[in-house]
Amino acid sequence: MVKALVSLKNQAHGLLLGYGIESRRGQLQSKKERQRILDGLADHGSYGNATRAVKSLLGTIDQI
Repeated sequence: MVKALVSLKNQAHGLLLGYGIESRRGQLQSKKERQRILDGLADHGSYGNATRAVKSLLGTIDQI
């Protein structure tokens, strides 16, 4: 399960970086920080696809 979480977090970091959004190490650890990332993406309409993909990844992280 730990490997799955690490993989999902790495995918989220990579996806964010692909859109030019830098995320800090450990930022995806807390639910509050994950929500802050989603709120930031929602504020920028140009990140539509990234928002959906990151939201999906973070939702899976929350479920695990």
